[in-house]
Amino acid sequence: MEAKFARWREVEAGTRFTAKTAMEKYARLNKKSFKGLRSEIALKPKQSDHAMSRAREVKTYLAADIDALVARLAAPDPVDPRWREVEMGARYTATMAMERYPQAQLHCRSFDGLPSKIAVKPKSGNQAARDVKTYLASDVDALVARLAAPEPVDPRWREVEAGTRFTATTAMERYPQLAKRSMRDLPSVIARKPKTGNQRTQDVKTYLAADVDELVARLAAPEPVDPRWLEVESGTRYTKKTAMKRYPQLNSSKLFADLPFEIARRPTIGKAVPCDIKTYAAADVDALAAARANKRARVQEPEPPQEEPEEEPEECPVCLDPMTGATATLVCGHLFCKDCITDWARSQATCPTCRDPLQFAP
Repeated sequence: MEAKFARWREVEAGTRFTAKTAMEKYARLNKKSFKGLRSEIALKPKQSDHAMSRAREVKTYLAADIDALVARLAAPDPVDPRWREVEMGARYTATMAMERYPQAQLHCRSFDGLPSKIAVKPKSGNQAARDVKTYLASDVDALVARLAAPEPVDPRWREVEAGTRFTATTAMERYPQLAKRSMRDLPSVIARKPKTGNQRTQDVKTYLAADVDELVARLAAPEPVDPRWLEVESGTRYTKKTAMKRYPQLNSSKLFADLPFEIARRPTIGKAVPCDIKTYAAADVDALAAARANKRARVQEPEPPQEEPEEEPEECPVCLDPMTGATATLVCGHLFCKDCITDWARSQATCPTCRDPLQFAP
């Protein structure tokens, strides 16, 4: 207890400080400033005779420690050696490099892969000290030189410029009859097209000029005519269209279903492209047309009048022979041979056919 009172005497004498008295003496201090500073408890006596007033314990700090703290805070932070290099121009930050080389059109991604080191930028004004990426000036200079140097031109693109190779675009400009599909099966090699104006470098398919010239020659040459189509033109074979034109009675495609056929290649005619067409031997078509004509003729001929068959005599239900002699009719309407029904009546009293009572009609 006495030690605590003694420390308070030191506070009053000015050889010790409380946080409050230290901040009153040194305005730059705040409560956080005392973190980590060695402290000892002093017992502050009550200030008056008031019932609520009482002695209380307070943290106190040696005046020498406080003075040393203030001196440390007043001293400038040591500058990072790498930042000294930045100030001397031996190192760059990204911002400084972009300001130094505006013509190189550098941006943040330009520095990807460039070796860097962190430098602590000291505080200035209201800005606190902070860590910044820095790059050796020699590395930045080499990067700018690389970006400024023209990209080596692909030898295959040199061939395009010389005219010994074509791109699809240059080939179609040279030969307007070509389309992109025309070069689909043509052997190609990728060439690197250098950047021009705002266009970036890009990979382009290129074709040997000799291959393109050969393709154009093939397209210009007439296609050899299929021998079977020559038969169609000479009339020894028919297509459905020519057969129906020759024989109007062949007016349905179904009629050709069972006819033997062979495929013929029709050449280019006007705007019609070559295509495969079914063709039929003229002899088979002629036979089909004749059969069709005969059928129509038979349908159109009037049928000969049919003779009415002579009526056969009705059979007698009793003897089952034709009733050619005298007959007798019963009241029920059934007809019999007179002799047969007379013999029947001797043993039966009903009609042989319907079993009604046997009565002869008058």
